[in-house]
Amino acid sequence: MSFNRNLLLGFSRILQCALMPLGATRRDRARAVLAADLVPDITVSLAGGKSLRFHCPNELTCWRAQTFFDKEPETLRWIDGFAEGAVLWDIGANVGLYSLYAAARGTKVWAFEPSAANYACLNRNQALNGLQVHALCLALSDTTKVGSLQLSGPEIGAALHQLTLEQAGSVDDLHQSVLSVRPDDLVEMLDVPPPDHIKIDVDGLEFSILRGAAGLLRQPSLRSILVELDQSDTDAYQQAVGLLESSGFRLAEKARAPMNDSPANASIYNHVFVRS
Repeated sequence: MSFNRNLLLGFSRILQCALMPLGATRRDRARAVLAADLVPDITVSLAGGKSLRFHCPNELTCWRAQTFFDKEPETLRWIDGFAEGAVLWDIGANVGLYSLYAAARGTKVWAFEPSAANYACLNRNQALNGLQVHALCLALSDTTKVGSLQLSGPEIGAALHQLTLEQAGSVDDLHQSVLSVRPDDLVEMLDVPPPDHIKIDVDGLEFSILRGAAGLLRQPSLRSILVELDQSDTDAYQQAVGLLESSGFRLAEKARAPMNDSPANASIYNHVFVRS
């Protein structure tokens, strides 16, 4: 159901005018209290009487929660197939929708999200639900070093950020310094448990991450990988698929939800690879 944005903005202006007599200090505190009180926590009902709550500080995070079952049903089906106690690495976790869904089903989750804004919301969502997700504010790639994250926008819940392994010469509100780590180094140097399943949703850095996980890909304990790939980038697509196939995986499913059917997404699918 649509709403009248101009009408809402009008209400906001009326409220701000009503607060003007308070004076600057009290007015700012009143606005802060009202803003915090108005931010919704949206509840998503799951099977078996369970539910998840998601903190929604803006329209984008609200949309993500409200389309929980529609945006990537293939990802939910994939998670449903995990054995209880399996280890999932969620690479590009955003605000944690799929991390928390997996944790609610008894999966041991390690979530990696380089955007500081998304990472903060992910941790807020974890606290709201009382679920354990090992969340790290890291980017994964084929190199362990400090780099820069070029943000697509400052909003919480935003995606399409781009990692560069060069440190930014100057930092502004659309750049964020970030630590990039090879997946293999997470296990070999930092004692992170190796995954049974990996989800990768990183908007263009898929092959870099897979290359940095070359050792993990050869481990028989790694049973499946769900990765979003853009078939229009022919070289990157063939490199990613070739690396997975040479590591003992085969393509089991390629899917995209109907709500994602658009000219902009025509070549983008979630691909599920399983151990042959």
